[in-house]
Amino acid sequence: LPAPADYRSKNFLIHTDLPAEEARDLLERLEKMLVIISTYWASPNRSIIECYVVKDLANWPAGSLHPAGMQSVQGGGGVTMSRTTYRGGQIVA
Repeated sequence: LPAPADYRSKNFLIHTDLPAEEARDLLERLEKMLVIISTYWASPNRSIIECYVVKDLANWPAGSLHPAGMQSVQGGGGVTMSRTTYRGGQIVA
């Protein structure tokens, strides 16, 4: 079974079991979409966006996915989980 691997671009870190070519294509599309979104909101991305992209759950070792993510993927869906970091009362990430 293919093991999940990490792929990086300027703004994204993707953990995935997609084939390498598909993962790189996904990164390219995400970067293009981020340019559009950042332009619309007039605000650049300030931190790396981390994603787990699952093609086949059988490729993922037990415990490697957050339980909520695992449950959602098992049901045929996806989930977005965000984390906000504060420093001195201000959002930094």
